[in-house]
Order: sequence, then structure tokens, then C-alpha cells
Amino acid sequence: MNSTSSHPAPFPSFLSLTTPCLLLLLLLLVLPSPSSAATVNKVAFNQMVDAHLVSLYEDFFKYSEQVKAMRGTPPEEPTMAALIQKLQTVSARLVHAQFGPPPHRVLLSLEFPASMPEVQERGREGHLVIEMAPLETMPHAVAVFLDMVRRWNGGAFHRNAGHVLQVAVQDAITPDPDHRLAPLNFPRPTLAFQEYNATYPHVKYTLGFAGRLGGPAFYINTIDNTKNHGPGSQGSATEADSCFGRVLTKKDEVMVEWMRQQPGGSGRNSFIEDKANHIKIVAAHVLKENERLPL
Repeated sequence: MNSTSSHPAPFPSFLSLTTPCLLLLLLLLVLPSPSSAATVNKVAFNQMVDAHLVSLYEDFFKYSEQVKAMRGTPPEEPTMAALIQKLQTVSARLVHAQFGPPPHRVLLSLEFPASMPEVQERGREGHLVIEMAPLETMPHAVAVFLDMVRRWNGGAFHRNAGHVLQVAVQDAITPDPDHRLAPLNFPRPTLAFQEYNATYPHVKYTLGFAGRLGGPAFYINTIDNTKNHGPGSQGSATEADSCFGRVLTKKDEVMVEWMRQQPGGSGRNSFIEDKANHIKIVAAHVLKENERLPL
């Protein structure tokens, strides 16, 4: 006959009870907390983003120098065409990485000279909002202008030529204000070629880079300069000035019309020698996504 013990089952030892608890405690001590894990992941993500941005700038300058080295080569020549396409692609990616998705807009804060007509009524401070050309149209010129604004160190409207209001731009801020890029000592980007798209011509109130190769000086077209600054202009058989943006609103257009009254232009090219008559750009910055436009 089977018998069953009348003794109760032995009580579990302290160690048998606490071992799972100790293991759990050790795991909690070793494994990062959700908040610290999130911090680690954020740091890793930021490092990845930073490395991507640096890589884009490196590619931008690499392709820029290669394109510049072939200056004078027709843009349709296969090697040149391939390099330009690479440069335009990396330019668009750089704009996205540095400034976010379009539309890309720039705020220019202005200081007017005391010599401006009606300055007592209008005041000496004003602004212009510039909207960039679509990236699929003018990616390289837009990238160059936005990066110039990012490192803005001063400039002024110093030419009132009737067909343009032109800006002289000071050297870029150094070191780079972006801590991720400062140690690398990248120069201020410049145009590598005279990028132009017939779908974005030099109509009134658009902006273009002055010179060949163009920049950093730029101008506002105060008349339709499609022919004056388009293909085959300025002594070139084929090249055009790069047209990269336009003033955004009717209010900005009214401001441009007042700026056309800037005094002091003289000589064949209507440069304004007396700096007291310059319209200063005291600040410039790229507006963030959903940032409200100034009143």
C-alpha cells in the first residue's frame, strides 16, 4: 500500500527565494533605464546625422572643385554633364540636411541711410523676405546662397543701376557657427558653374548672383532682365547669371520700389561710393519651418 508522508513540504530556503530577485536586481543595474537608453539612442542618432552632414559638405566641395577645373567645357559634354548632375544632387541633399524641407525662405533685416527719401515717415529699419527657387530647378545656386546666409557676416546694397539693386557681401563668419563643421574649416561655398534654368528666368523681383563665376555678390532684378542676364549675356556666348530666388510678397515688392530711390549712385555702373548712402543688411537668416513671417 502506498503511503503518503504526513510531513509538510520543506520551506524554501532564503537563497532559493531571493536568487530570482537578485538576478532581476543585477539586470536592472546593468541594463540602461528606458530614459538613459533613449539618451544613448539620441546621441547615436545625432552622431549619425552629423556624420551625414559632414559627408555631404565633403562631396559638395569635391564635385565643386572638379566642375571648376573643367570650366569652359560645354555643359552637355558627357564628363562635365555627369559631374554637374552629381553636384546638383548633393547640393539638394545638403539643403535638405542643413535647412529642412522646402519652401526655403530668407529674412534680410535692413538699415536705411538717413539720406533715403521719406525715411522720416518710413523709419530706418525694414526687411525683405526671399523665397528660394525650387530645388529641382536651381539646387546648386540655392545651396550656395543659403550657406552664405547661414554664415552671414554683413553686407550692403551698394549699387543702384536702374535695372538691379546689387549687394556687396563681407567675408563669411569664421570659425563656422555650426559646431559640427567648425573643426573642418570648410570655405564659404561659391558657384562652381553658371547654373541656370529657363523655367526660372530673371524677371522683375527675382535675385541673381553677380559676376562670372557668380557670387558672393548678388542683386535684385528691378526690371525684367531675362535677356540682359539670361543665356548668351554679359559677354558670354552661352552662359547666364544664376537666378535663385524672388522677393516673397507684395509688401516686399513695395519695399524694393522704395529702395530704388537709394541715392548716391554715380559713374557708368552706378556704384554708390559713399558708404553713408548704403542700405545695410544688418542680419540675415534662414527662416525655420513654420516660423512666422515678420509683419
